[in-house]
Amino acid sequence: MIRTGLSRHYLTAKYRRPYLETEAVDWLIDRGIKALGTDCSGFENRAVESNEVNHRKLLGRGILIIEDMNNLDLLKEERVFFFALPLPIDGLDACWIRPIAVEPIDAGRRLAEIFLGSETLWEN
Repeated sequence: MIRTGLSRHYLTAKYRRPYLETEAVDWLIDRGIKALGTDCSGFENRAVESNEVNHRKLLGRGILIIEDMNNLDLLKEERVFFFALPLPIDGLDACWIRPIAVEPIDAGRRLAEIFLGSETLWEN
């Protein structure tokens, strides 16, 4: 998750739309991310015609994109147990979600073991 702190300024003059360079997206993909989320409205440079290159790179590799989350700035830990609850509608390519972060990470591990079993693998 990319925490900018901008969600608290949504619909005000202070709200800005940062973006990621395509090289940064490539770097994240090379590290095996499964999802990329942020508390602002996306990853594309709207000042140039990008044809949504970052979206295409991420989605083309099955990497989920989560935009416009709130309250990331309230998280105290660098690492959290994160899960997203989408609407249960077949055939959607996008929808609203309920993002949930559990702190501390050990509490998330315990939840994962409850729901996924004690053999759940964890990476540091």
